[in-house]
Amino acid sequence: AGILVEYSDRLPVTFSPGDPFPQVELSTTPHSKYTWNPFGTAASHRKYGFPIVALNQESTELAVRRAQANEGKGFIYPLYGVKFDYKMQATGNSIRCLQNKRCLPVGGYSVFTELSSSN
Repeated sequence: AGILVEYSDRLPVTFSPGDPFPQVELSTTPHSKYTWNPFGTAASHRKYGFPIVALNQESTELAVRRAQANEGKGFIYPLYGVKFDYKMQATGNSIRCLQNKRCLPVGGYSVFTELSSSN
């Protein structure tokens, strides 16, 4: 299971996945309540227990067409689906990394990547 994020060339002006005060821990006032980024949610720094994939425009169009095809069939098998099959960078092997819960998949704390193309 995971989340596909549709492509859009219109970014919302009242949302930011960044921190309200980026790198506050490095500032001279680390306990400050000042908000540099009033729409910051820190969503890009949270840990998620599922993958999140940002689709490009072509992949978004394909995903929408296939979701509409599933709906047109009344969601009766066989259906189109998505397989999340991404490599995870880990020290040692991925089995040990998952057992120790020390994995930093896809370059950070969040399981977030961008899909460049789809078949």
